[in-house]
Amino acid sequence: MNAIDLNLLKVFSALAAERSVTKAANSVGLSQPAVSHALRRLRDLMDDELFIRSTDGMQPTERCRELAPAIDASLKMLQDAMTVKDDNDPANLRATYRLGMNDLFSTLLVPGLTARVAKQAPNVSLRFLHSMAINQNVDDAYSDLERGRIDLTVIQDFDTPSRFDRELLGASEFVCVARAGHPLFQPGLSMEQYTSLGHIMFTTLDAEYSRIDEALSKMGIRRRIELRVPHYSAALSATALTDLVYTVPRILVPHAEQAFGLQVSELPFEAPFRKIFQVWHRTRTKDFGHQWLRNVVSDVSQLSGIVP
Repeated sequence: MNAIDLNLLKVFSALAAERSVTKAANSVGLSQPAVSHALRRLRDLMDDELFIRSTDGMQPTERCRELAPAIDASLKMLQDAMTVKDDNDPANLRATYRLGMNDLFSTLLVPGLTARVAKQAPNVSLRFLHSMAINQNVDDAYSDLERGRIDLTVIQDFDTPSRFDRELLGASEFVCVARAGHPLFQPGLSMEQYTSLGHIMFTTLDAEYSRIDEALSKMGIRRRIELRVPHYSAALSATALTDLVYTVPRILVPHAEQAFGLQVSELPFEAPFRKIFQVWHRTRTKDFGHQWLRNVVSDVSQLSGIVP
């Protein structure tokens, strides 16, 4: 411990977050050679490579992954302890917050969050990172939170490990949408009409079926999926230009109607319903800036149609 100074820990944290010597140097305000020198000292002190160069940047070793959460939390506690806070006014905040979310939540939340933050905290900047957690291993989202890559994530109804806190933002059921003037589509589709149409399915993987299809299979029914896409925006665009229909979260309907002129029908069966949460690491729960950010996300979510 006597050989470790605070600057080394700051470099370690920056490298863990950025996975790049250049970006880490910019983050901590040092030159690239200084960061490289600090990394050599860290490797000697820890007796571990810590970061290994790859085509995807600096990849952390297992020892590095073990150390990162404790070092990040310690640096955050030290920063909070040494920061003089005259008042809890978001106008005085100077920070960059990284939020993880998929393109559904980005479409709904980014405009409102950007406007609200600009008005309340002009010295705060937001960075939005794409989260694939909806159809992939949700541990990826939690790993991003734990290593400090993101400050907050918006995800759908997964079990949250105890080292994280979460807030229910709302829930969404599903409806079916089609292009205006579709010759076979109408409000109040019957099951026969619904299954006779060609369907678009959202999936970030090469999956054959979704939760909608699981619900249908319990009734011994299958729909005809003709297109699979990894983005909600692509699914809506394809719906607007073809006779395919798309079973979409209801919270996306206002955007679908306004931006693509789509028409809507209720589903002729009981579809799954999804709860939507914002999740963060428990070390950030009492931080004023993070509390303010969570309140902004909650308020904008309700204005965007994500309601409990």
